[in-house]
Amino acid sequence: MKEIIPGEGDPDYPFLFRVARSLYALLRGYRGEFFLYSMLGKLNLLDQAGRFGYFGGCIYIPLRVPEALYISDFSLFQGLREVNYAQKLNAMFDEFVFLDCGSYFGQVSMRVASLCPGVSRLVLFDPNSENCIYAEANLRLTRKPFTIFNTAVSDYSGKAKLVFPEGPNVPDSAYIDRTDEGDIEVMQLDDLQVSIQGGLSGENLGIKLDIEGQELAAVRGGERLIREAAGICYFMELHPGVLKRNAQSAEALLQAVSDLRPTRWYLADRPEVELSLEEDIFEQIGGESIIDVIGVAR
Repeated sequence: MKEIIPGEGDPDYPFLFRVARSLYALLRGYRGEFFLYSMLGKLNLLDQAGRFGYFGGCIYIPLRVPEALYISDFSLFQGLREVNYAQKLNAMFDEFVFLDCGSYFGQVSMRVASLCPGVSRLVLFDPNSENCIYAEANLRLTRKPFTIFNTAVSDYSGKAKLVFPEGPNVPDSAYIDRTDEGDIEVMQLDDLQVSIQGGLSGENLGIKLDIEGQELAAVRGGERLIREAAGICYFMELHPGVLKRNAQSAEALLQAVSDLRPTRWYLADRPEVELSLEEDIFEQIGGESIIDVIGVAR
């Protein structure tokens, strides 16, 4: 089996990919800039990870992700919102378990592990098996206890298929479509009571929800876990396109989560801004764009 994670003594990425990066830098904005990169993809030579800079350390990112062609330091992809969320977690909890629903390559879990001394365990969920391989390599760098479930999270346990609306090279926009003929496993957060040794009842929880329309379903599938938690701090993406696809409004989604357990919501980029669920969320922030919010349920 091909080794897809570079070893300690290996180069950050293979020679031909380095050539493709150089060609892109030379021709950027001109015809042919993606020529070699596209050829490597057609030859299945991008199905491995490269090692890139990430906040003074490194992160493993698959070379088929287009940004890998021109970004050398992926810390540029992470904004103040992760720092603000970590500060909220640190202020709320001396110790907590972090549940990363829609972990992608584990980059947010890595940030929580590095910024929050009180995180006792990281539990990641992603239905894309390739994402889980890269997330495992990245989480090993944190030296924190972690568990990865190669599953989607929703309000049922069963099967689904994974839909890639922007193609397989953009896995962070993939969403699940429920079907008994699917090849993706789906679980509920309440299943953790038996899937994790000792369960999680009564723990403080940080819960990240970035699962392309399954956020409310995931919360409902974890109703027992959420009600029994000592405290919860949510980190949730609100994507206008996904909300429209699901015929949801942002404020109705947040209200439904709050109905399970009273929660106050803040804009992650500006945590001093508390959001009202009585008004249109996007009107409160001055425009329709993808945002992250922090929810506090004590």
